[in-house]
Amino acid sequence: PQVRNATSKVRFLAFSFTDFPLADAMINRAQNGVDVAGVFGATQAGGQGAEIGTLFCAGVPVREDGNRQFMHNKIIVIDDRFVITGSMNYSTSAEEANDENVIIIDNPDIARQYMAYFDRIWSQATDPEAGEITCQ
Repeated sequence: PQVRNATSKVRFLAFSFTDFPLADAMINRAQNGVDVAGVFGATQAGGQGAEIGTLFCAGVPVREDGNRQFMHNKIIVIDDRFVITGSMNYSTSAEEANDENVIIIDNPDIARQYMAYFDRIWSQATDPEAGEITCQ
């Protein structure tokens, strides 16, 4: 519900993102003027069901993680105020089968720190390569 209520900006860092309803909510927000962008973990971006193509083809700026480390983030920052984080990947199995935790922090100061981290990861990330994603 938090993503659906975003009014100005959504940023995400996702190790695994295969949850179509979440991708669809982000696309909806983008189509309604919200600035949406995110980074997928490179090891998972090309995996079965990854939503990078869904977002990319809808015009949402997405990148693949470019750092040398293993990006294992599960972070969404909304409107420079809310931070959603925890152990839960953005996947059906995480939502329906796993024992996960998610916290929602309503604090602009903490959100600012997460945004600084996002900006660093974004600057190291790479755009999907031409031909890597086919839009229909």
